[in-house]
Amino acid sequence: MKKTITLALTIILLSCSNEHEEINDTISENIPEIQYFNSKTDFEKKIKSIEINNSEQLISNEYNILSEVLNKDNIIGIGDHLIKVDLDTESVYLLNKSFLDQYNDLANINLKNNNITQLSIYEDVLGFLDGSNTLLAKPACTSTPAPYDYDYQEASAYYRYIAVSASYSAYGIYFKLRYQCVLSDSGYSRFEEWDITYQTTNCVNYSSYGENEDGDGEHDGNIYATIYSSTVPLGSFHCFVSFSSSAGTASVTIES
Repeated sequence: MKKTITLALTIILLSCSNEHEEINDTISENIPEIQYFNSKTDFEKKIKSIEINNSEQLISNEYNILSEVLNKDNIIGIGDHLIKVDLDTESVYLLNKSFLDQYNDLANINLKNNNITQLSIYEDVLGFLDGSNTLLAKPACTSTPAPYDYDYQEASAYYRYIAVSASYSAYGIYFKLRYQCVLSDSGYSRFEEWDITYQTTNCVNYSSYGENEDGDGEHDGNIYATIYSSTVPLGSFHCFVSFSSSAGTASVTIES
C-alpha cells in the first residue's frame, strides 16, 4: 500500500563543494543525507578521485566503489535525478529531485509511483539521463549492453596455491572489467598469456593480446589490474588471462 507522507514545507538547503553537493536532511528526518553531483562530469571526477585514493581497497573483490557515494538506501543524486542502485533486482530506479517528498517510495522501490522509472543496471543510465544514448545520438556500432560475467580457477602444489579471477561488473552508473592473480604466500607469479578486447556502447575499442617469453612477465607477489572502468557500459568484451607460479598454472576466460 502506498504510504502517504506528510511533510512540512521547508527550503531545501544545498551545501556546495567543488566536487559535489549534499542535499541536507531539512525536509524530513526520514530522509538520510544524499550526495548530490550537479552533472555526470562531476560524478566521474569524484569516481576518478576515489580510484586514485583507494587503490588498496579496489583490489578486493568485496569492495564496491559506489559504497563511497551511495547513502544507506543506495541512493545518489546526479543532475536532476535521485538514483537508487539495487543489485538484488538488477535495476536502477530514477526519481526527479523535484519529487524529493516521494523519497521513501524510491527507497522502498514502490513502482506504483508513476514518477519512478526503472532501468537495468546493464544500461547506460547516465547517458539516458543526459540524452547521449538516445536512438538519434547513438552511433551505428552501438550494441546491447554486456551482461555480468565472472570466472575463477586455482591450482595448488607444494602446499601453495595460485588463484586467478576475472569479472565484469555493472551498476547502471559505473562499470568495471578487471582480473587478478593471488598467491598463497610470497613468491613470484608469471603472466603467461592474455587476449583482451572490448567495445563500449559509445564505440570505444580496445585490444591487447600476446604471451611472454621465458624470463619475461614475472611479478613479485599478487597481480591486480582494472582493464576498464567508466560510467559508460561495455557492449561486448572478451578477457582471457593465464598466470603461473610454483603452485601451477591457472587461466580464466570471460566474454559477452
